[in-house]
Parts: sequence; structure tokens; C-alpha cells
Amino acid sequence: MNPCILFSKTLGEMDIPAMCQTARRMGFDGIDLTVRPGGHVDTSDASDIGPKIERAAAIIGEHGLTVPMLTTSLLRGDEPAAEAVFEAAGALGIALVKLGYWRYGGFGEFRVALEQARRDLDSIEALAARTHTTAVIHNHSGADFLTAMPWTVALLLEGRGRSAMGAYVDAGHLVAEGLAGSWRQGFELLARRLRVVGAKSYRFEPHRPEGASQDRFKRTAVAYEHGTVPWGEFTDLLDRAGFQGPVSFHCEYPGDPAAKLTRLEADLTFFRGLRSHAPVGR
Repeated sequence: MNPCILFSKTLGEMDIPAMCQTARRMGFDGIDLTVRPGGHVDTSDASDIGPKIERAAAIIGEHGLTVPMLTTSLLRGDEPAAEAVFEAAGALGIALVKLGYWRYGGFGEFRVALEQARRDLDSIEALAARTHTTAVIHNHSGADFLTAMPWTVALLLEGRGRSAMGAYVDAGHLVAEGLAGSWRQGFELLARRLRVVGAKSYRFEPHRPEGASQDRFKRTAVAYEHGTVPWGEFTDLLDRAGFQGPVSFHCEYPGDPAAKLTRLEADLTFFRGLRSHAPVGR
């Protein structure tokens, strides 16, 4: 059974003890801790990041939860917070450090952005290798995200050490960019580098903006049983890939906070039912 961890942004309005109490009550195994400006560990001031991460991890541990991953906005190893974040992760045995996002500005800029990301990752890889951690690249759908496509993530990982660099495959974003079925090829492409999975699902609904000549499609986060991710098949592929790492649960539902958490708890039950091979959603 994969460790199920809660992305702490989901409970960003809570302090760490309250977040942990809620996560524990819901049945999560650990926390995917935000360590970035505005996160549960705020890196706006880079002077004491290491001690802040250590204190946060200690509180989380006191609540019986683990910290398998830190979610950051880091893109380069020479950023003010980078060394402190990676060193703290290494010292605390936190295996995974999620990186931030490189942007794609439009036609004609892809190669430039890709080469810049490659240069940035040279220093990240060196820092991860030195601290015995793994930096992971997240596939995030959308026109302005350089790593929207799994193929780009694979290009960025090509030739890099497997222990220092890995893939963070987000099921919702993967399927959003490959609705006709290419997401399966993307998953296989990244399977050998897979270190962590993101859990969310979307639905696409047509709408016609005023004055537009054709429909456009609005993306909305929905409960797993209603979204576009075919969870039974996706979890089967996790098994075929031999994936035993953590699954980070996100909650992007609109509306009342209490209702959002109720839906998230239902998603956790749904996912665990699949992983235990119960006949939920098959």
C-alpha cells in the first residue's frame, strides 16, 4: 500500500498542529509540506529555513505522521533558500524535494526555455546528490507550464542521476494533457523515473464565451469517481511499474472548506479501496 500524504496547501489556512490533527483524523499517513513563500514553512526570509523545517517536521512527527516530501518553488541550486532546504531534507531523512515551474511564453520560446531549465537543473542535481535527496519535476498541465507534457519532463531528466533526479507524475494533469489516450505513453515514458504521484481529477465542460465563434472548455476539479482519470487503470499501471512511493493528495474543490474536506476524505477512501484491490470503481 502506497503511503497517502496530504499536500499541506490544502489546509493552508491552518497552522501545522491543526493541520496535522485534521490529516490524522482523515486517515493520512503523512504530510507533503509546503516550503516556499507563503507555505507552512515560509522561505521569504532565508536566514533560518533549516531550523524552521526541523521544527515543522518534529511537530508533524509528534502527531504520528511522516514527511516524505517538501514542496518548494526552487528552480536553481544557487537560490537563497536552496542549500538550506536540501540540507535540512537530507539531515531529516526527507527523501523528496519537489521543484517549482519553468514557464513557456509562447511559440518560438520552447527551446530557449528548455535549455534554461537544463542549465538550472545542473546545480539542483549537484545539490540533491550532495545531500542524498531526490529532486522531482512535476508535470503540470496548462499552456504556460514548460513541464505540462511528460515528454518534456523526460527530456529534462535525460542523462541525470536516478538517485538525484526523478519524476513527480500527477494523474490529473497527466490525463488532462492526454485525454485521447496519450497519457498512457507518457506514464510509461516516466515510469522508470517515478518517485511520487499526485492525486486529483478534473472534468471538462463546454461553454461559449460571449462573442466567441466556438465552444471552449472549462476545467473543474471533481471527485475521483466523476473525473477523467481512469483510476482503476492508473493504479494497475502503478503496480506494473512497481511503484511503492508516496501519493500526494490535492484538494482543488471550490466552495465551503468543510465540504471540500469531506470530498477529499471520500477520495482517500476511494483510492485506498483501489490499492487494496477492493471492487471500488473497477
